[in-house]
Amino acid sequence: MPPMALLRHTLPDGTSHYDWLLARSERVGADERCLLTLRVAQRVDRLQEGAVAAERLPDHRGVYLEHEGPVSGGRGRVARVAKGECAIVEETPDLIAATLRWEGAVAALRVRATREADGSFLVVIAPIVDDAAREVR
Repeated sequence: MPPMALLRHTLPDGTSHYDWLLARSERVGADERCLLTLRVAQRVDRLQEGAVAAERLPDHRGVYLEHEGPVSGGRGRVARVAKGECAIVEETPDLIAATLRWEGAVAALRVRATREADGSFLVVIAPIVDDAAREVR
C-alpha cells in the first residue's frame, strides 16, 4: 500500500498544526507533488473513531514523507510523529475516501473526508470491522 505520514508543523511564531500526507501510489518521487495533504489541529493517528475538521492544502512533495527539520522559505520546522500505509479509493474536489493503517496499530481504518459549505473538510474516521473488506463505501 502507498505510504502516509503525519507531520507536526511548528511555525516561526511557535504555533503548530499537523500536516497529514497521503501518497496516491507506492512509487513517490522526492520532488514530485504527489501527496494529498490535509491540515488538521490534532493527532489523527490516535483516533480509532471520530471526526475532525481539516483544510485541504496543495499537494506536497514526496520528500516530506521522510523529511524532518526546517521547511524552506522560513516557514518553520516539521517533525514526523506517525507513519503508515493508505489506499485512496476515491478522490474528487469534494470527497476523499481511503483506508489506512498506522504503523503499530492493530486495526485498519476507514476515512471519509467531505467538503463543508465553508470550504473546509470534515474527516470521519471509523474502524473497519471486517479487515478483509477494505473498500470504503
